[in-house]
Amino acid sequence: MLLYLGAVACVLCTAGGQVLFKAGANALNAADGAIAMKPLLILLAAFSVYFVTSLGWVLLLKRASLGQLYPVMALSFVVVPLASSYFFGEQLSGKYLVGVVFTVIGVMLCLKY
Repeated sequence: MLLYLGAVACVLCTAGGQVLFKAGANALNAADGAIAMKPLLILLAAFSVYFVTSLGWVLLLKRASLGQLYPVMALSFVVVPLASSYFFGEQLSGKYLVGVVFTVIGVMLCLKY
């Protein structure tokens, strides 16, 4: 069970990294193409989150197979758009919500207890 909690933590951190990438892209747009410190710092934070998350993922894979843990990564297709809606006001369609239901069901079917 702890392995799956670790995998979910990796999903959440990956989503956080994606949110930071988008925030960095928005900051680059606001900087009008000039090299500015704020976008660079945000992008550095995004890369740092991805680096630490990758190390955590490797530690999880030392204890479990990729086929066992990887289905949990599908939850990033749920979390990232929800985060983009919350943080950036991006719209989610009804089709997306149906997809979320199927994705969550699929992940639950793949989990080994």
